[in-house]
Amino acid sequence: YLVAGHGRCGQCGLAMHSQPVTKIRNGKRGKTRLYYRCPSFNSAKYTRACNLPYFNAGAVDRAVWAAVRVYLTDPAMLGDGLRRYAEERERADAPLRQQAAVVAHLIQEQEAKRGRLLDLYLSGGFDRPALDEQRGRIERVLGDLKRRQAELERELSRQLTATDITSLQAMIATVGERVNAAEGNFQLQRRILDRLGVVVTFASEEGERTLYLTGGIGEVGGISLSQGGKAP
Repeated sequence: YLVAGHGRCGQCGLAMHSQPVTKIRNGKRGKTRLYYRCPSFNSAKYTRACNLPYFNAGAVDRAVWAAVRVYLTDPAMLGDGLRRYAEERERADAPLRQQAAVVAHLIQEQEAKRGRLLDLYLSGGFDRPALDEQRGRIERVLGDLKRRQAELERELSRQLTATDITSLQAMIATVGERVNAAEGNFQLQRRILDRLGVVVTFASEEGERTLYLTGGIGEVGGISLSQGGKAP
């Protein structure tokens, strides 16, 4: 599943799931086929439902890689797309960076408060039970703040930086003439999709299974899978 973790349903917005399907005929197991499907069919977990059909995983993976490969063989197009994506992420992540700055400041305040508390105890300002009670309160607040700080750092780490762009371009340059060999290199293809931040939106338009790609490659739409997504 090359696109696993990169797909979302164009109808309800849920992350697409990968699913193997094996037909059984006359008591005999047939060939197992791989599909992507919207998880909204699971009514026990999701209250919303949509009628997005199954998508043949092989057809999806081939189409997505073919679109991404265009950028691998055109350095100028890749560079422009990556820079646009980085700029968009910079704007989108501004509120997160502001939150991170506020959380870092609050952590500093709580740690300073903890230090003053210990100084007061050592100078005889209050007894040990009072120290333990107030220190415990501070530690709980610090724990919450540091967990939030870690969450923000994880979210911000997904941003494509100038260093990432240079690294990715260098990686692709290294691949160079071996791009054709990457057709069968699943790990390399996955790594490239991850670094480009590719998001694949699955849609069904007038009976046609269609893919829309966004991310570091810019926007690619209208990739039809009319023959590649027959439901099991």
